[in-house]
Amino acid sequence: MKRLALTLAIAASTLVLINPSPAYAWPTGCTAWKNLDTDTARAKCTGGTGHVRAMAYCTADPKTGLGGFTYGPWVLPAKYTSVAECPSTGAKYIVSAGYERANW
Repeated sequence: MKRLALTLAIAASTLVLINPSPAYAWPTGCTAWKNLDTDTARAKCTGGTGHVRAMAYCTADPKTGLGGFTYGPWVLPAKYTSVAECPSTGAKYIVSAGYERANW
């Protein structure tokens, strides 16, 4: 009887250990584009789960391209568009647009 109880206890604990946790998926169908009129980058995904945010590479001098990145807020895919805006002073011209994805 003790042997049966021990075997059942081991089997039950094994089931708990191998029970998979929920899967996390990436946003899918993502695109990013730049709006030269407003010096912003926009990013949106059409599906999946997780989060996405826009990133803009901004420069003070479009001839040299030297600058840095600015980021929009994290948003849910298929619901919202993330907007990253270049600052109004300094590196105020957008060079390129992109996006970052997260699976949380």
